[in-house]
Amino acid sequence: EKGERRMVDTVVEKICDLGASSAEPVQLAVLKSLLTICTSETFCVKGERLLQAFKMIFNLAVGSNFDGIKRCATASLQQLLSVWFRKAAADFSAQSQNPEGADNDLDVANIANLAEKADIHGLEKVLTRRLSSQGRELSDSVEKGDGMSVPSTPSRKNRPSAQPLAGLEVDLFVLLRSLCRLGARTIDQSTSDNFIVEGKLLALGLIKHVLQFQAWESLSNRFIQRARNLLSVMLIRNANCSLETSAVKQIEILSKVIVQPRLLAAMKPEAGAFMPLFIIRHLEVFSPEEHLLKAACSALCVLCTKEQLLVDLFVNYDCEMNSTNIFDRIVKGLCYVIISQPIYDAATLGKMKVLACKALFQCVKILRDWFSSHQVKKVSDGEGSANGGVTANGEAKEEASRGREFLRLKSKKDSLSGGIDTFNCHPIKGMKSLIRSGVLESSVDAQAEFLYKTTGLNKDAKGEFLGHHEENQVSVMHKYADFFDFAGMEFDEAMRAYLDTFRLPGEAQQIDRIMEKFADRYCTCNQGTFHSADQAYMLAYAIIMLNTDVHNPLAEHLMSKVDFIGMVNQCPVEGEEHHTLPEEYLAAIFDRISSSQIKMSDDTAKSSEPQNADKVMASPLMKVLRKALPFQRVLGDDSASQAMPSLDGVKEILRKHQGQDGGAAGVWNTAEHSEIAILMCATLCKHSLDIFDSLDKIKVSMDSFKVIIQCIKESIILTGMMEQKESCDKLVCKLSDLVGFGDANTFPLTLPDSMRMEAFKSLLDITLNHPDLIQGSWTHVFRCLSRAQYFALNRSEVEVMRKFDRTAYDIVYNKRPGSSDLSIYFGREGLQLIDHLFSGSGNMTGQTIVMFVSAMCAVSREELEEPMFKGLELLLLQRLVETVHHNLDRIRMVWSRLWAATSTHLIGAGCEDNVEIAMYSIDALRQIVFKLLEHQELSNFKFQDEALKPFVSIMRQSELNQVQVFTIQCILQVVSAHNSRLQSGWHSILACVKIALRNEVVEVVDAALHILSQSWSEPQVVSSENLFSELKSCFIELMAHGNHVEHQSRAIEIVKEGVSLILDGLSEKDEGLELLLLLCNMGSTALIHGKSCHHVAYQALFGLLERPGLKYTEGKWEEILENVCQISFQQDFAEIDGNADEYYRTYFPLLCKLAQYSHIPVGVTVSKVLKSLQLLLVQRGFSTDLRTFFISQFSEVANKLLLQDEVSSDDASAQWRALTDCAKGILAGTQKAFEGDGGDFEEKSRQAEEMLAFQGSLSQICRSLASKKSAELEDVQ
Repeated sequence: EKGERRMVDTVVEKICDLGASSAEPVQLAVLKSLLTICTSETFCVKGERLLQAFKMIFNLAVGSNFDGIKRCATASLQQLLSVWFRKAAADFSAQSQNPEGADNDLDVANIANLAEKADIHGLEKVLTRRLSSQGRELSDSVEKGDGMSVPSTPSRKNRPSAQPLAGLEVDLFVLLRSLCRLGARTIDQSTSDNFIVEGKLLALGLIKHVLQFQAWESLSNRFIQRARNLLSVMLIRNANCSLETSAVKQIEILSKVIVQPRLLAAMKPEAGAFMPLFIIRHLEVFSPEEHLLKAACSALCVLCTKEQLLVDLFVNYDCEMNSTNIFDRIVKGLCYVIISQPIYDAATLGKMKVLACKALFQCVKILRDWFSSHQVKKVSDGEGSANGGVTANGEAKEEASRGREFLRLKSKKDSLSGGIDTFNCHPIKGMKSLIRSGVLESSVDAQAEFLYKTTGLNKDAKGEFLGHHEENQVSVMHKYADFFDFAGMEFDEAMRAYLDTFRLPGEAQQIDRIMEKFADRYCTCNQGTFHSADQAYMLAYAIIMLNTDVHNPLAEHLMSKVDFIGMVNQCPVEGEEHHTLPEEYLAAIFDRISSSQIKMSDDTAKSSEPQNADKVMASPLMKVLRKALPFQRVLGDDSASQAMPSLDGVKEILRKHQGQDGGAAGVWNTAEHSEIAILMCATLCKHSLDIFDSLDKIKVSMDSFKVIIQCIKESIILTGMMEQKESCDKLVCKLSDLVGFGDANTFPLTLPDSMRMEAFKSLLDITLNHPDLIQGSWTHVFRCLSRAQYFALNRSEVEVMRKFDRTAYDIVYNKRPGSSDLSIYFGREGLQLIDHLFSGSGNMTGQTIVMFVSAMCAVSREELEEPMFKGLELLLLQRLVETVHHNLDRIRMVWSRLWAATSTHLIGAGCEDNVEIAMYSIDALRQIVFKLLEHQELSNFKFQDEALKPFVSIMRQSELNQVQVFTIQCILQVVSAHNSRLQSGWHSILACVKIALRNEVVEVVDAALHILSQSWSEPQVVSSENLFSELKSCFIELMAHGNHVEHQSRAIEIVKEGVSLILDGLSEKDEGLELLLLLCNMGSTALIHGKSCHHVAYQALFGLLERPGLKYTEGKWEEILENVCQISFQQDFAEIDGNADEYYRTYFPLLCKLAQYSHIPVGVTVSKVLKSLQLLLVQRGFSTDLRTFFISQFSEVANKLLLQDEVSSDDASAQWRALTDCAKGILAGTQKAFEGDGGDFEEKSRQAEEMLAFQGSLSQICRSLASKKSAELEDVQ
């Protein structure tokens, strides 16, 4: 082997000697020979001969007189270095990525301080001191030429000795050291030796080429450590080089070092010093040299494409106490380049800005990609379910042939088994198959009973069938739930029992329908447990989320008891009265769910492997809940802290990276936690906003502007993903301002139309593709879109500016009377994009659509209130109505919040003084309500009442007669079209009617009376105590405050007809008591308020009492006549009504006349007549004729009583006794008054006449009494 080496060395030496020839063929042959032998796999050239061959090729590349030889020599050097790096990498396996800390003996703080001061000599002194001993070590190794190990020189006390180089490492290092020495030569502009200059530049180019090799990842750590020393000294010695090309190559070499992970890790302190010194400082000065700025921007464009590198730079420098803020200074420097106006020509300046914009855009994009890739990945739930068949036996019937019976049973069994199998695969088809085969009846009850009682049905299939949206399946689901008896069960126990029978489907609408019916059924079985079914519905949803969250082993933030209670007791609409559940009750549910999971999966599905916890988090149910629910996972005050970690939390993560003591200075840390990107995002936004705020002041090219717009777009997406709401809001606001239709007085009039169109496209692209990330910034979007739409419809920007910015209009009126390109774009593509945004709102998540609609309402309210927005008012209002129509099918929890925001705004719009706006708002409400009422309301829910409440508010608040008329007509249309479906909606309808009846406009009252007329035929109104009470109050309201007698009379006729209709339909006439009393109260109310229509009411009342079909019990008749007498005759109407005499002469005989009707118990009638007469006679102010009239009526009652033969002795005895007592009392009172001292002669005479008239009647009664032969009347006689 030694002989072969000597021979190879001799050959190389002889070839190198021939390299001095000036002949081109000889030089070419030398290159080919040296390249062949030095890269041969057979021969091994090492040590001095390898270096000699390398130098010869290098000299030819620099000093040859032939350009072809120079190019060939340069390519040979590159190939030789590539081969030797590959050989060295093949000899050593890749080692640990972070072993360099033990070998790094540099003072990080010191070297960073020297770099900040630009102390080149100080840096060179620190770096070359370490390199000197390393150079002696390598010299000894080369002299030996055997690759044997050589001693290392320790540079710090008590530090373990570094392992020496061995084998091919020594030769590779010699080549690299030679290049670094050549590249480190000190040269200035005065150097006349082109050979030296070209040699330096060639060496730098080869170093740059070497740093691109992938072999660095496979080289040994000891080589990496020594190479970093060479590169560090070479870079620092080039810091003062005045050659432009050398300085540019220096920046390029540093950028290549940084993108080599192992070199960067080894050169952590040096890189922290070199990056600010060689790259970043060129961005921070006002007018750097053009070639240096271009090289720095180009280098950053490369660095910013490495996502892990960018985050690692932030972690290792910006997050360490003793290091400079590399990432912060990069972003700040790039922003400064974009904003500043250095003294360059326009073309050069444009190129610089484009490069800086691209680098900044890459920063944002790479950070977004890194954040997305490092978030917790959720695995979709692929759990299958097994289908099993079950047989069922039918009941046998007695038939003549037992053989036929077996055949029939077998056929039914086969049909049932086949139907069950089909059902388990395709539930809808399976149910239809069972019905067609005759095994199952087609009725809803039969289908529900089949699902409830049949075993062997797959739970997934049952859940799919019960969750289907068709009317038949929904009815079956309702009936299925009614089979469960939840009486006395705890809420969570009822849920366990209910959900154990089937598996919840995976769509939000399906879960919504099932949970809604469960809540309704539980409330029906446990009356009074919840204030409303909505409360039970909310609790059911919260339990599902708690169950899925708390039993997931991989969940990072488990729901706490406080979070659960807050979720259930949250107020659905801010500012409204809200009933909460006791915290002790909810805490007990939380404890039970935490200790025992509600099993909602199909137990028939068996798996040989344990269930992956990730699948639990990604189950269809949880995806639906997290997407559809309008609240965040944690609803307490600490929701933000749990949604994203705080800065302290991020610092804690960094401390874990760097060790408990802050980390060793030389240890390279690799970022893995996505939360680190939050701090980087804050840095990006802080500096980027300076650019966006200056865009209307600085001059940028269209290319730069496009990149800046893309940067804003990516920043909005990034801040939205990280839930940085404040930064996201600022960015969205700025982007909408760049369109030219942002907030008032912010029109960027200097921007060309093409830039404004580009900004608009980006804004719409974000809203269309990333609506969930905009969060609370929708108000800026809608301000922009509303004015853009107005501009598109009017095709004149002057009109828009005239409305919003008078100063701007005056300035540009003569300069920019219109913008044709902008007008054409917004009139076509712009409007289409806006239409697409609103029509696609139905695909937004629950939380997003609530914020979307709330922001739209807020901006629309601004446009309605500000005079400057006249002309725009209906644009966004129409879009709001369009959006609501696209989202009518939202689940109840989302829709309730959506409707709260929408209805509040439509109420305000409906009360506007502008009739057009008010009419449109009310009509929009009517259309929405019509759609909502198409869905049947369950008994314990009140969504109809919520939907109709806005009409009540408009009736109460609006002062415009046109609005009042239109509103009550809309209510009339609702009643006419949906009277059969109305349930809780009657509350709001009757409230509107009550308000309308006070109105002076004839059309309003007419419509209200039409509604009242229709309400009598609705059993849900009459049968409901609350609704019927409200209905009665409407009629009483009209009697008291009505302004037209014809309306009041019509109301009385409506009541009379309705009472007759209802009494005819009642099975037990006792139920009609309140209906009769209603007429009585209407008459008395009209009388009290001086309304002449009270006559009509009383005539209708007594006309109904005379109906022979009324068969009340005696107790009910007692109650009816007591109320009639008390309301009609036992009050003092003399001062209220000017003609009391006529009133009593008309209606008191009607009361007395009731005694002759057989369907009214005579004892009840007479006793009430006598009681009323007794009270009337003792009142002062009645004339003698009237008193005499009362007494005559008393005699007629007595005579009618005497003429009745079919009166039981008990009744006769009781009534005669009452009559006698009454007569004695009145006689004694009259006699006492007559014998008294007070009163004049006329008064005494009147009293005497009354007494004589009464004595005549009393004598008649006594004679009649004496003629009665009855033992029971002896006491009376």
